Amino acid sequence: MRCKYCNVEVLGQATLCPLCHEKLEPDGDASQIAPTYPPKRARKRTRHTHFTFNNVYLFVAAVLFLIGLTVNLMLTPRVQWFWLIGLVALYGFLLIRYTILSAHSIGMKILQQAAMILILVLASYQVFRHVRLDAYPKNLALEIALPSILSVSTLVMGILTAVHARRRPSVLIDCMLLSALGLLPLILYFARVLQTLYGGIVSACVSAITILCCLFFGRHELGEEFRKKFHL
Repeated sequence: MRCKYCNVEVLGQATLCPLCHEKLEPDGDASQIAPTYPPKRARKRTRHTHFTFNNVYLFVAAVLFLIGLTVNLMLTPRVQWFWLIGLVALYGFLLIRYTILSAHSIGMKILQQAAMILILVLASYQVFRHVRLDAYPKNLALEIALPSILSVSTLVMGILTAVHARRRPSVLIDCMLLSALGLLPLILYFARVLQTLYGGIVSACVSAITILCCLFFGRHELGEEFRKKFHL
C-alpha cells in the first residue's frame, strides 16, 4: 500500500503509515491483498476399499475353516482335523504378510518359518496320534521334527549367507545366531527331554560346520559388523 499523505510505499498489512502515522487505505480491491499466511490446501480424500489383502484373506480362510468344520463333524467326528485348516491358514497369512512382504532380515524370516512349520507338525501329530501312533512316545514328532527343521533351516541360511555375504555382511550374524539354535536338540537330549540322540548329533554337526564356515570365510566381515553393532 502507498500512503497518500507522504507518498511512501508500505509493505505488508499495516494499518498506519510508519512515517506520518496516518491511516492507510488499500489500493484497489481489498480482497486481492495477499494474506499473511498461505491459504489452507484442501486434503485429497482417499477412497477406502474393503478389498484389502487382510480382508480378502481372512474371508477366504473363514469360509474354508467353516467348510472343513462341517465336513469334519459330518464324516469323521472322532478325529478333529478341522483345527489343522485354521493353522494352515494362519501359516499362509504369516508366510505372505511377515515373510514375503516383510522387510525383516533373512535370519528372522527363516526362524519364523521354522517355528511355524514345527507348530504345524506337532499339531498334526496331536490330531492323528491316537489313530495309529499310540504305541510311540508322545514327543515322537518333536524328536524328529525339531532336529530336521533346524538342520534344514541352518543349511538354507548357510546357502543364502554364501550368496549375500559380500553385499549384505549383516547376514553373517543372522547365520551365526540361527546356527547356534541347531545345538538345541542335543541340549534337550542331555536334559532328558528328548530320547533320540541321532537327530541332535546331525543338527549339531550341521550347525558347527556352518558356524566354522562363517568364522573362516567371513571373519573380516564379521569383525566389521560386530564393531558397527557394538560401537567398538
